[in-house]
Amino acid sequence: RGQNRKRENNDVNEREKRKKNDDEDKPSEILPIEQAYDFGDEDYLSRLPNLCLLKIFTLLPRSDIYSMSLMNKRIRPITNDRSLDRIKCKGGKLAIFQTESGYGFRFMIKDRCKPLNAPTMYLYDICNADCSFRERKRTNSYHGEYSLCPYTTYPYYHDWPIPELFFVALHDLLRHREVHYMKIKQVPMNSSCLSDKLPVLLDGHNIGHALIDCNDMYDPVLEGNRKRYTQLMNSARKASMWIDSSTGSKVLINAETIVDIIESNLQEYHEDIAPHSDDVYAERFDLQESMVSRISRFDWLDAPAMTLDATRVAGLCKSYLDTREPSPRGSLGQWRFNTDQRLTDQIIIPHMQASDYEYNGPTPTVDHFIVSKMGDKIATLRLFDWTVDGQPLHEVQVRFRINASGEESKREKEGEELMDEEEEEEEEE
Repeated sequence: RGQNRKRENNDVNEREKRKKNDDEDKPSEILPIEQAYDFGDEDYLSRLPNLCLLKIFTLLPRSDIYSMSLMNKRIRPITNDRSLDRIKCKGGKLAIFQTESGYGFRFMIKDRCKPLNAPTMYLYDICNADCSFRERKRTNSYHGEYSLCPYTTYPYYHDWPIPELFFVALHDLLRHREVHYMKIKQVPMNSSCLSDKLPVLLDGHNIGHALIDCNDMYDPVLEGNRKRYTQLMNSARKASMWIDSSTGSKVLINAETIVDIIESNLQEYHEDIAPHSDDVYAERFDLQESMVSRISRFDWLDAPAMTLDATRVAGLCKSYLDTREPSPRGSLGQWRFNTDQRLTDQIIIPHMQASDYEYNGPTPTVDHFIVSKMGDKIATLRLFDWTVDGQPLHEVQVRFRINASGEESKREKEGEELMDEEEEEEEEE
């Protein structure tokens, strides 16, 4: 009897084991999506009208809006509404350049600033072939043709008008992406299409730095080119113009266009031109008296053809230092211009009376110091005397700095480390 009972138990265990294996091999039942995601009365999202969903999406970053667009066919058109175009992915870098047979642009964005699985690089070029234009679009293409490289030194000097399809493609790309850095490379400035349409496309973008490579500026520089250049600069906080010394020094800023620069939103302006060249001396100009006091708002002003009254320099330096706070690196800014006469201690010292600043005499390397009585704010003035066509040219370079101590020094060091990390990331990209 005991053996029979043991045999029956073994048979039961075998049957249960076979049944369990059969259940595991049997495919699971797939429920309809309505039943699988049936939240009952708690599914408030599906019951919201489109206007309420659109209002919710205005509070989300672009990466979350992109994720919501993948949910279903009803939500996707809402996420593509024009009212959400002001919400963009941050930190984009745009380069517009000339190619061998047309024009192109490249847009790059960091991984942490873009939606998941979205490309980090967009390449576009449009070619003039057989009296018609042909478009090419690529993503994440780091090894494209030579003609798509915006930093090549090969001179593609052609003055073909930029086709409308170029701006349409750029508009579609920038709908949901913000430009933080812009570079324009070897694009002819004698056409108004770029200066007229590009500022409209970049309206509302937080452009930190705009760089224009002016190697292809034609001699002589036309007044229309100066106006177009300043129109492009108005959309940025920091602007630079770079000119290769082998092409000559073509001065873009004169007495009229400097007014546009001062009245713009620019905080920094760079003009990389040798101050003692014949072109700079021929284009030199005196700044209007009503504009002199407004120079102090610039953190960086590089205008080698501009001439100021030497008696106004010390007052401008004090005004600048009075309105600035310590920066992470301690260095604040730099100015470069000419004066109508050589800047001497006899001109500077009278401006130090009854003020919070003192004058320190020259050193073997520096001509003048303007230092606050607390010793934390310093303006360093260096003088250079040139002779062009037998005439003297007095150049002044001013550098501003705030010395940090204690907790400020610690914060300065932390700020430097953070900036170094960001620079390393940009170099790796």
